[in-house]
Amino acid sequence: MTPQHNLSGMVPPWYRPRLTARDIIDAATDISGYTRAEITGPLRRVSLCRVRWAVMLRLRDGGRSYPQIGRMIGGRDHRTIMHGVARAGALVTSDAEFAGLVRRLATLADWRAA
Repeated sequence: MTPQHNLSGMVPPWYRPRLTARDIIDAATDISGYTRAEITGPLRRVSLCRVRWAVMLRLRDGGRSYPQIGRMIGGRDHRTIMHGVARAGALVTSDAEFAGLVRRLATLADWRAA
């Protein structure tokens, strides 16, 4: 049996390439099956909004401002992004399925950028 290596743990965070919004949204499309146009578009289906909130949370954790995220997610107002990030933060602690989505999104986006 070969040992499992955690290579991302060997590279300091300050040396890793910064994830782009494209990396994160592309990872979300792979996980959810929604298209980039749907994620950044105006539809408000609950399952789609949950994916969009996960993307917003990941972008915010990456150091982007609310206005920057709004521009990246279809030209939304910063207050909409603040609401989405707050909803995502609450869901991560109360909904195991959503927390898994956020974890998969973070892992796949990191893998794509490497």
